[in-house]
Amino acid sequence: KAAATCLATLAKRLGMTQDELEDLSVPHLGFTAGSHKQALDDRLRLTLTAELQLVIERAEDGKQLKTTPVAHRAVMKELRKTLKDSVKRERERHERMLINQRLWPSATWKTYYLEHPILKILAQQFVWEEKIEEQYIPFRPLADGSLTDADDNEVTLQQEIDIRLAHPARLSDQQRQAWLTHLPDY
Repeated sequence: KAAATCLATLAKRLGMTQDELEDLSVPHLGFTAGSHKQALDDRLRLTLTAELQLVIERAEDGKQLKTTPVAHRAVMKELRKTLKDSVKRERERHERMLINQRLWPSATWKTYYLEHPILKILAQQFVWEEKIEEQYIPFRPLADGSLTDADDNEVTLQQEIDIRLAHPARLSDQQRQAWLTHLPDY
């Protein structure tokens, strides 16, 4: 309860909602926008996989190591724990946002979800909707940063629109079936 009060107070001081502050608080784990790789040292690199796992690879050939080198065990333990906790927290938060029908302006959504190394991967697991006039059009992001509809047609977001998570109950039977067919392919 005290943490929630502190979060609400900080958000108010910063002139933003608590949801917006939580969006900004998702750790990057040292990865830069648009990148899922970072150097651990001059021979090894850390990769964030599409399954939201951290693996160590040799920089020279990209071969994944089966065990973590002793010199990196402590930092890898901490990074893996932070990632696991962050993903769990974000899944719970997305469930709340789905229920509350939270809206993001498209530019904000792109920054949070297409440029953040963890959220970019997580966002691919959800169907989203863009609001055009009074109609919501479902889409989802792909690993390459593009957006698609359930028929694998490219989607281009309109400027100055709102985006929300697509709740299955708000989709038509036809849309729901199309997404159920589409999602296992990825």
